[in-house]
Amino acid sequence: VSGSVYGGGHGATQVANIAGSADPLTLVTISTNAAITNDVFGGGYAQGANAPVNGNTKVIVEAGVISKNVYGGGFADAGNAPVENTTVMINGGTMADVFGGGTDATNAGVAVVNKDTNVELNVTGTLGGIGTMYGGGNLKDKDVTGITNVEVTAGTANDVYGGGFESVVVAGTIPTGKSGTNVSVTSGAAAADVYGGGLSATDAAEVSAGGTSVLVNGTAD
Repeated sequence: VSGSVYGGGHGATQVANIAGSADPLTLVTISTNAAITNDVFGGGYAQGANAPVNGNTKVIVEAGVISKNVYGGGFADAGNAPVENTTVMINGGTMADVFGGGTDATNAGVAVVNKDTNVELNVTGTLGGIGTMYGGGNLKDKDVTGITNVEVTAGTANDVYGGGFESVVVAGTIPTGKSGTNVSVTSGAAAADVYGGGLSATDAAEVSAGGTSVLVNGTAD
């Protein structure tokens, strides 16, 4: 694929999940021999027009080479690309960074996650390489309205953040026993640095409510 892969539409709305269904509205699976020049998104591409996914998204990477990033959310480019809950599962492959939320081109739109994000690294085979893992989104107005959950259960990550990159985790509704951001590195897994919050260079990367939770049973250097 010489461009990007989207679970949602291009300036088009994906309708809601069937009532009572636990299945995601969009499902993207990257598997053996896949080669993607740009990014992978669970959401849509809002290029001058909105591209909401009125349901949940799921991205599974089993293998292959993704030259740029993996997002559970959408891509806002002079339009809005919101989604509901997101799930990103990395079971193999090679990629740059991984985000539970979305991103944009030039801060020209909103790619918010209206509910929660779930990001998991679970590699029992070969992982070609992975950059930084974020529970939140990438850049301003790519916020997560709910909470974030990041789990490294097998394999080795670089840095791990419960929050986003210059993106806010609002944590409007916090389930019992959870925090605003929730990071877990379990026994047998490894990471470089692990943070409950986000990463900021210029814009806010705060966790607005609920605090942060970091549980490390594996290796965190």
